[in-house]
Amino acid sequence: MGERVSDIVISFLILILFFWLILLLWLISSVFFRKNGFFFQRRVGKNGKVFNLIKIRSLANNKTQELNKYSRFIRENKLDELPQFFNVLFGDMSLVGPRPELESYFIKNNYPTDLLKLKPGITGLASVYFINEVKIKNRFINQVLFDNWMFNRKVKLNTIYLKNKNFCFDIKIMYVTIIKIIFKSKYSI
Repeated sequence: MGERVSDIVISFLILILFFWLILLLWLISSVFFRKNGFFFQRRVGKNGKVFNLIKIRSLANNKTQELNKYSRFIRENKLDELPQFFNVLFGDMSLVGPRPELESYFIKNNYPTDLLKLKPGITGLASVYFINEVKIKNRFINQVLFDNWMFNRKVKLNTIYLKNKNFCFDIKIMYVTIIKIIFKSKYSI
């Protein structure tokens, strides 16, 4: 109960502080991509429940993976993730937990059912370690090799999080996430 209350309070405060920025990014993305500036994607949450993750649109479509300067900027600074605080308010996500997997990716891979005990988070242990996932992906020649490599590492880190989950650990993960985003720091847990 305490975690849910803190999720609601912190998300509400962040949305109040950054609502203007979310609206601005939505407007820019709407004009730039000539589509709704919000992007909705089906993800798997706690107990396997599917929900729509909300992000700021950073690509013209799902098939085009090429990032322009605007897209790269909002992704590198995690600004495209700001609407996910609405997902936290709706109860689909928590502030800290494993990142929610794509529904199609979840079905295709052997995702550990233990991790479904947790609400997915805006940030998590794997998110902290792989905060520059796009740069890591560029080192791989093959998307499938990258997906398998990344999936296995994220599962290991999310399992560590599951076994060690507590309020202080969550605070530390949030702190490190903020430090890494703002200062582009190599600091880790």
